[in-house]
Amino acid sequence: MNRNEKAAMLAELKALMKEAHHEARKPTLGMLGGVSIRAVQAQRVVNAVKHVLSVGLEYSMSRKDVQILLEDLNREALDEVKQEMEEQEHAQ
Repeated sequence: MNRNEKAAMLAELKALMKEAHHEARKPTLGMLGGVSIRAVQAQRVVNAVKHVLSVGLEYSMSRKDVQILLEDLNREALDEVKQEMEEQEHAQ
């Protein structure tokens, strides 16, 4: 996997993570223990992509480094979602 492919995959994973965080924050009528069905589905997609990507990255990085990278990516996605929500609240 070259550097551009890796960057593209990580950007796509971050976008999926952001969508999962957005879905988890939406109020829903179809609740499943307080979590929407779409949020559960979004998280499953994220987990599947993380698994596939981590298997590919382990050829060029140590497993520990891959997990740190994915955790950092998820934290960044969550921070961006929180910032977007704060900006929306201030705009109203």
